[in-house]
Amino acid sequence: MELLESLGINGKLLLAQIINFVILLFLLKKFLYGPVINLLEERRNKIEQGLKNAEQAEQKLTQVNKDADEIRSKAYAEAKQIIDEAKAQATVEATRIIEKANHQAERIVKTAQEEAQLSKEKVFSEARGHISNLIILSLEKILGHQLDSNQKEKLTAKAVEEF
Repeated sequence: MELLESLGINGKLLLAQIINFVILLFLLKKFLYGPVINLLEERRNKIEQGLKNAEQAEQKLTQVNKDADEIRSKAYAEAKQIIDEAKAQATVEATRIIEKANHQAERIVKTAQEEAQLSKEKVFSEARGHISNLIILSLEKILGHQLDSNQKEKLTAKAVEEF
């Protein structure tokens, strides 16, 4: 201690200042540094959590965009498939309608041909009857007398055969 006094340092005062310094250091650590450090630690944790949340949100956004692209792609594919199926169905339906129209046209033509044939036969039948009557009348005028029914039948049959 004397050595310290020779240097001009009061040992008791130095000891009191060291004790005061330690007490001050303890009090500062307990009441100032501790809460400040805890506050800084909490703030650092909040920032880290915010960064983690932002990263997770970005990952979720990326996943949502990817899912949306996938859904959009599937929707386009389904729409294309529906359109292709509709086109195919329309083609089949058009073919069916055309075939039906062709069958109806063929039936109409056939019916018209049959009717024309019947009309032709009717006209020829009527013409044969008129021609037979004209031939018989002409022969009766030429011969000057009436033909009996047997002669009329023979002449009519022969005229029809040749006609």
